[in-house]
Parts: sequence; C-alpha cells; structure tokens
Amino acid sequence: MDMTFASVGWDGTNNVDYTPHNRGVTPIFFIESVIDPAASEKAGRAIYRDMERVRIQVAGDQFSAPVHPVNEQLKDRFEEAYAKWKRKGYQQINGTPLAKWPLATPSFIKEMEFMNVYSVDDLASIADVHLDRIADGRQWRDRAAAWLKAAKDGAQTAQYAAENARLRVDVAAMREQLDKLIRAKPAIDKAVAVAAKRVMSAEQRAAVGARLKAAREAKRAAG
Repeated sequence: MDMTFASVGWDGTNNVDYTPHNRGVTPIFFIESVIDPAASEKAGRAIYRDMERVRIQVAGDQFSAPVHPVNEQLKDRFEEAYAKWKRKGYQQINGTPLAKWPLATPSFIKEMEFMNVYSVDDLASIADVHLDRIADGRQWRDRAAAWLKAAKDGAQTAQYAAENARLRVDVAAMREQLDKLIRAKPAIDKAVAVAAKRVMSAEQRAAVGARLKAAREAKRAAG
C-alpha cells in the first residue's frame, strides 16, 4: 500500500490533509517484541526490544492488512488514533521476557506480571524485601540469576570460540602463503641467477667504455 497519501492543505500552507485518504482506513497500533541481534549475541541469550507497529486495515479488504514500523509520517497521518493508543499506555519489556524463559510456566508468568515482573532480568533483580511476596521467591531469583550468568558465560565462551576460529583461519592463510613462497623459491633462485649473469662486472663496463672511446678518437682522426 502506498504510504505517501498526502496533499497540501487548502489554505496553501504545508499542512498535510490526510482526511480524504483515511476514509475507510483503520490503523491498529501495537507493540511487537523483536530480537536485538547484537545485544543477543553479546549476552548469549535472546534480548528483545519493544517496537511500535501499525496494522493498516481497509474496509472491505479482508485480504490485505499490511504492518509497518511506526514512523513520523504515520504518526502524522493517524495522529488522533496514535495519541489515543499512547494514552492507554503499554508495558515495555527489556531483557528476556518470562514467556521466552524455559523455566517459567504460564501460571508463574501470570503471577509475576501481577508483581510487575516481566522478564528474567526483572526476576533476578528483585530486592530482598519483596521476596516474601512471591512463593519460593528467593529460589526463583537465584534460578533467574544463575540462568543469566550461564547465558553470559556461554556468550563469552562462544566469543572465545569464534575468535579462536578466526585465528585458525588466519594462521591457515599464513601457512598457505608460506607454502607458496617455499614452492616458488627454486624459480626465484633461478631468476636471480639469470639476472646476475646479465649484469656486467666493473671490468666489463670499463672494457666497453674503452672501446667506445677508441671508436670516437678514430672517427675524429679520419675526419
């Protein structure tokens, strides 16, 4: 769908009038948790970031409902709908959501949400004064902290392994270059020997010079 629907305001200003193009169009704003590849690789576990998205629904068209990242143009086009959605608020989750944690059951996730705990990172950070409010709270916090540490250690191990792999590749490439030089050495030595034969000695250069001088003197005498 063309997202450039706009026209200059009737008053001649640069105000954009989206009204004619928004008829029959319903924007559905929502939050999508997406993996942050760089942060996940560094942490050794899935790190999610909440991103604003909008689903564009067109009346009478049940087959097309494109989803777009929310940018400034879409905020302007659906200003009222976006403002209403923002006023409702939403819970932003940073780190690994409990729903993505293998140790968390659906009932445990619901219990934690009631306690404003939405990620493994939140669970590992619960203060001692709040642990009594959670059944086996200390054990759950310790499990979360241990899981995060294991993930971090695993990330470091993976990074070391990747670095070692890169070093092995570099060493292999250096060995290959050295082997090529060793194999080429006989040919290089031969070429050096041939070139050496082509280079005149000091005596040879002196003899050539003497002959040229004699030839010039003979020419002058004949003239």
